[in-house]
Amino acid sequence: PAAADALQADRQQTNAEVNYLAMGLVLAFTAIAVVNTLAMSVADRGREFALLRLAGATRRQVLRMLRTEALSVLLLATSVGSGIALAVLTAFSVGMTGRPAPTVTPLLYVGVVAVAGLLALLASAVPGRAALRVRAVTAATAKE
Repeated sequence: PAAADALQADRQQTNAEVNYLAMGLVLAFTAIAVVNTLAMSVADRGREFALLRLAGATRRQVLRMLRTEALSVLLLATSVGSGIALAVLTAFSVGMTGRPAPTVTPLLYVGVVAVAGLLALLASAVPGRAALRVRAVTAATAKE
């Protein structure tokens, strides 16, 4: 029985490692998709940025606006995502353990939110800076 228990524990550990790897790949592909979408949407707003510049906004103000937008979206996404995950995990926890208290590692949670925030800021700042390199008059009169 001890050998069978050890074999079963070894298989469970292997399955857990495969699950972590699969989850990591899903998160990586999701991050790539989100960063790509955000970068394309910011890059496509070159004319809007040019009009803001022509109305008197400085480059710094436009970049601050982009940071504020990215952080606002991060806050909203974190709130909605955490609420949905809490509802699902609470129901799962009740079904599995009988207690409505899912286990959440605070450091891991903060780490995921921090990485998402960093990616959001980078995905908006880099194309934003590139869009602001074009002269405002040229960008505002360009045909789309």
